[in-house]
Amino acid sequence: MRIIDTSLNLETNIVEFKIKCKVIKNGKLVDRFEEEHKIRIFTPPEIAHLLKETGFKPLGFFKVNWQAERPYSLDSINLQTTNVACVAKNLGNRINMQS
Repeated sequence: MRIIDTSLNLETNIVEFKIKCKVIKNGKLVDRFEEEHKIRIFTPPEIAHLLKETGFKPLGFFKVNWQAERPYSLDSINLQTTNVACVAKNLGNRINMQS
């Protein structure tokens, strides 16, 4: 059994996941553990800005459904979309990945 508590800090765009897991076998609790994860989320406008800053042009943002047999789709995103894929075109600028 897994219980997940999430919270979003709107100032930092960090989602905190607190996960409590219980392993039950033959009706008995055999193990339990807890995890915490912090994930920085990016909005489509932020992604578009970062792409433009690095020489790419965003062509579209699409919904991703990780539970589907084919997770990637051409379905448009909306305010409730939590998993997004972006298709972008390199505008021919060379990217220097060295610091």
